[in-house]
Amino acid sequence: MFLGILAAAVGLLWLPLADFVNISNGISIDLFMRLVSFFQGLPGAVIYVPTLPLILGVLWYTGLIFTSRFVAVGCSTDLRDRHKGLVAVGLATSVALLIIWPWGGGNKLIVHFLDTGQGDSILIQTPGGRTMLIDTGGWRGEYQTGEGAGEQVVTPYLRRIGVRHLDVLALTHPHEDHCGGAAAVYKNFPVGLALVPQVDHKIYDSDTAAIEATDVNQGENPFSEEEIPVAYTSLLNKMIRSDTFVRTAGAGDTLKLDHEVSLEVLSPPEITRGYDSFLNNRSLVLKLTYRHKSFIFTGDMEIEAQAHLLQRETDLEADILKVPHHGSRFLLPELVTQVKPEIAVITVGAHNNFGHPAQTTLDLLYSNGAKVFRTDQNGAVIIKTDGLNLETQTGRKASSAL
Repeated sequence: MFLGILAAAVGLLWLPLADFVNISNGISIDLFMRLVSFFQGLPGAVIYVPTLPLILGVLWYTGLIFTSRFVAVGCSTDLRDRHKGLVAVGLATSVALLIIWPWGGGNKLIVHFLDTGQGDSILIQTPGGRTMLIDTGGWRGEYQTGEGAGEQVVTPYLRRIGVRHLDVLALTHPHEDHCGGAAAVYKNFPVGLALVPQVDHKIYDSDTAAIEATDVNQGENPFSEEEIPVAYTSLLNKMIRSDTFVRTAGAGDTLKLDHEVSLEVLSPPEITRGYDSFLNNRSLVLKLTYRHKSFIFTGDMEIEAQAHLLQRETDLEADILKVPHHGSRFLLPELVTQVKPEIAVITVGAHNNFGHPAQTTLDLLYSNGAKVFRTDQNGAVIIKTDGLNLETQTGRKASSAL
């Protein structure tokens, strides 16, 4: 500060002299920043904690005020006698709140539809404390730079609510708006299991520490010419090398997330032929069930994958539907009729260039009795359920019970 003020004063008289002073100032700042970076890198130097309740914040700052007064007067006997009762009560209250405060969801399943703009990222917290993230959002150029939704939106959100690791990370398909933030998320949170669809000739299975090529003898190439981002495959290989379990998932696979929480993969099926919008149609489509309530997460599947799903005669009825492809116009009415959603969530960016959500899609959802939430208008959408009832909360509106 002294050198900065000195440079400003000298600069009024002679700029070259101010430049000379600023050289010393720059060296001082560089040294300071290196010291900060060094201490930040020490084990235990940085600890992320969830957002605390307001009453704990009040007690914390009240305690700081009392402590400063103790130090200012040398901890006199009179002051200690006057305030020791209040300090004791404050400490006891703080400890009690830390013990009994409902940090988790109790017996509730909590699903967070994050507002990442024109992208998808959905966090699932089970009653037993398990966590699953479906997609990581992604902004334009994030695959190349590593900077965007993963570091600026998803990671801070997870830390704010106390997430320290991810039991499951599902990447529905390789497009940047769904997986661009995956590298940042993987860097900041340990991942137990990664689920991906098959989008090329390789099947990922880190149980055998191998990436196997499929034997394709269909008489035609079932794979699209749509390019798979190098950053996506590099991340999967990095996960395998780091001993993260990576699995290629497909229709019919199931996973037990918690005692009463199950996950079923509805799509994609085995690759038999090419599709237009190939990667979108290869999206993982997941059905999450907790007691009597269920969610369907559809990625970006297009009409072809929707039709194939309907032909399989799978049980598609669900209480909450994540609308495919950010509410695009490519939504089969039969799919909505089969799902019969009570709530439909559209993850979409404000003022996007794609016309999402389409008015025809909104009309279709409304005509089927669904209550529609949109991340561009409502912000993050949080749905809690005890398996019988649903409770919704949004970032920009008051909560409501359903």
